[in-house]
Amino acid sequence: AADGVLFLVGGGIGVAPLYLYCRELVSEGSTLDHRVLLGARSSSLLIGLEAFEKLGTTTHCATDDGSDGYSGNVIDLLSSQLDGLDESTPVAGIGCGPHGMNQALLDLAIGRDLHFWISLENYMPCGFGACFGCVIPTPEGQEPRYRRVCVEGPCFPVNELPSRL
Repeated sequence: AADGVLFLVGGGIGVAPLYLYCRELVSEGSTLDHRVLLGARSSSLLIGLEAFEKLGTTTHCATDDGSDGYSGNVIDLLSSQLDGLDESTPVAGIGCGPHGMNQALLDLAIGRDLHFWISLENYMPCGFGACFGCVIPTPEGQEPRYRRVCVEGPCFPVNELPSRL
């Protein structure tokens, strides 16, 4: 999204890898319009808001209970942000968060035909691909039949993920 917007969508422990990515963007002097959207159940559970703001990154938050920022979940906030963009604006994004957030992000990205990547937080028993304990099925017709999250991920483009995570 060279002239578009890159959304970094995070919740819970998924905020940490997004912060590291964002920090790299800033240190490289990227002029890319990147926006951080953070979600939590309540303001007391919001993680990393100040750290992103210190980077000078446009940061928005959403809380399920409305105690801070957007009242609703972070995927609703993303949808609202997308609705505010011109239809011709290229959009891409990265998401990392709890399972429910990742599933909702996948549904939204597929539904709107967006170029998003999702970092999965699967349980990884061995961590180096031998046990196949962290596999996800690939969409119908794609090979291989299963992908190991620990070595072939954890980040996958949404079009390479099954419809149900």
